[in-house]
Amino acid sequence: MPPIAKLFLALLTTLAVVAVLATPSCAPTGPDTLTRQAAREIQQGELDQAQAHLQRALAFEPSNPEALLYMGKVSQAQGKLEMALYYYQSAIAAEPGNKQALAGMTQVQEQLGQTGQNLRIVPSPNDAK
Repeated sequence: MPPIAKLFLALLTTLAVVAVLATPSCAPTGPDTLTRQAAREIQQGELDQAQAHLQRALAFEPSNPEALLYMGKVSQAQGKLEMALYYYQSAIAAEPGNKQALAGMTQVQEQLGQTGQNLRIVPSPNDAK
């Protein structure tokens, strides 16, 4: 193949990749983008959609403190208090001193009453049925 043809082919390939990445549904989405989207969805009351985005963010980065915090908020809003406690504890483990996670954990413990005060370690969501 002549050098000019190789150059033309490389240019076309580059343009095709750029076009695919410019398409919103094909663009790679990282955990920070997913977490920001979930935060907006939580504010709008779209908890199931937020949870789906947060699960994807945590698949990328399982110890992302912000995604764990928001999973705690979603779980708490859904009334899944033990799960919320797990996520708040995980957020604190990922980022010690996380004030929002500490506040959320305190709220959940108060909601759970005496049982919540006695819960120190909550099982992984994979263990919950």
